[in-house]
Amino acid sequence: MSKILLVENNDKLETIYTMNLVLYLGADYITVQSFEEAVDLIAKEPLIKLIITKDVLPEQNIALNLKNYLDQVGKQELPMIILGDQHKIENLRDNHYVVESPTNIKAILKTSAEKLGITAADMAEVEMPTFYPIEIDHFLVMEKTVCDVYFERANTKGTGVRYIKRIMKDYKYPHDIIREFKEGGMTHLYILSDYRLEFINAMTNDFINVMKSKEASTIQKMAATGRVQQIFNEKFNADGFTEEAEKIAKEAIQSITALVSSSKNLKELLDNLLANQNSHMYIHCQSIAYVADKVIDNMEWGSKEQKEKLNFIIFMHDSLLENDVEAAIKSEDELNGSALDDAAKERVRSHASKIAGKFQELSHLPFGADTIIMQHHGARNGIGFNPEPPNNLSPLAIVFFVCEQFINMILESDMTKTDPQELLEKIHFRHKKKDKFTKVVECLAKVNWGY
Repeated sequence: MSKILLVENNDKLETIYTMNLVLYLGADYITVQSFEEAVDLIAKEPLIKLIITKDVLPEQNIALNLKNYLDQVGKQELPMIILGDQHKIENLRDNHYVVESPTNIKAILKTSAEKLGITAADMAEVEMPTFYPIEIDHFLVMEKTVCDVYFERANTKGTGVRYIKRIMKDYKYPHDIIREFKEGGMTHLYILSDYRLEFINAMTNDFINVMKSKEASTIQKMAATGRVQQIFNEKFNADGFTEEAEKIAKEAIQSITALVSSSKNLKELLDNLLANQNSHMYIHCQSIAYVADKVIDNMEWGSKEQKEKLNFIIFMHDSLLENDVEAAIKSEDELNGSALDDAAKERVRSHASKIAGKFQELSHLPFGADTIIMQHHGARNGIGFNPEPPNNLSPLAIVFFVCEQFINMILESDMTKTDPQELLEKIHFRHKKKDKFTKVVECLAKVNWGY
């Protein structure tokens, strides 16, 4: 049976990848955490038919190193999926595929299936083992079982293992006992494979619970919020703004708002966001929300209602885009020079107009939300990117526009030497003839950003 070599040093991401590779593709896999381990296995294991690797590891350009190694040993035909865009490979081969966002599970699975020649029919016939492993940490944030849970124990006679039911369906998880299992070295608990889809669907509630938890760290809450945003985008694009999608959006926006309030300054917020592998889309959203909150605090017309309306816009503004590559585009020049196909370019160019159109069909959204989101890239008609927006845009659209410019400049800077006031002076000069824009900049200049 073909095997996948996974190179990943983040235990939680490793579990997410392997769980989905087994669940949807029935794939066999081997995981390693370094270049040395990877090349050792490539040399010894002839059944490896696909490599999935991070772009970089600490002090290692792992993807580039693996590419060079494969060239040296004459195994260029071995396909490689690279997770992230910092790989530094100048000439990607046809059998190299870059997934810009490491949390884009759908793209990872789709590409893996293509590279391994797995069809939809094959996936439908995947046979799962009787018991399905789930990382033990996952149970520590769940409140109630959706199915019976087992632990694995070696047979006292002979070889093999047996599975012992420990937690019954619909009972609360005994977190103290699960912690004892973990402290004793146990890494996984098990469920019957027939319940695997039900369990994975319950993960949405898991993440929401983490967002609300008083015990979870800020970094954990951010990771959960980013994942919930991704779940919302998928549901919104598939089914529209349904009751279920609206509920998920409200939970995520509440978490974004709470993380704004709990961060002492922008530097702390960004340090926490960048400490984990959050998506660009979520980092962008969370940081703009923080900056916009400070603007509203310093505006004479600022209010809680205006903050809530703007947070809704910030959360929704890129929800029609498919990935971080599309969300990272900031200008017509970047769009025209990108490697996106024509359909993707059109999606990026018109996303503000299209989502505004969706808003106009819904009567229960914040008043004026359609106009604000239509204008959030400076174009009154919601088409393209206007570097010189007019002074008569909606006031909240102007707040969004300036805050986004500020965040983009910070994220593109050397953040060890960032001078927010210098960046604000550049934005002020750019809009010096537009008093509504300069007013927003003046509000930002009053804030201590922590740099």
